[in-house]
Amino acid sequence: ETQLEPDHRVWVESIQESGLGLQGLADEVLALQQSEDSTLDLQPVAFNLKDKLECLVNRYSVLAQKKQLNLSFSYSGNAPYYVFGDENRLSGNLLMICLMEM
Repeated sequence: ETQLEPDHRVWVESIQESGLGLQGLADEVLALQQSEDSTLDLQPVAFNLKDKLECLVNRYSVLAQKKQLNLSFSYSGNAPYYVFGDENRLSGNLLMICLMEM
């Protein structure tokens, strides 16, 4: 296994997560098209929303900086840290929003 420089590792991880997010979205679109009643199956789990957002910002801030954009978020102290929902669907949607804006 080849050792990567830290900045290269961030890029590889970003590419991997982007690929998984896009694959998930493509799977959802195909499933929706094939579904007779136009419903989607959710995979709800409890997850740390703040951590998910921080991970997204950390992964894509380098790309944003290269495009002279500032990618950031603020998390209200009143907002819950843990939420119950489809973590993969949320990740894919947030990824698509980031990519569309960049």
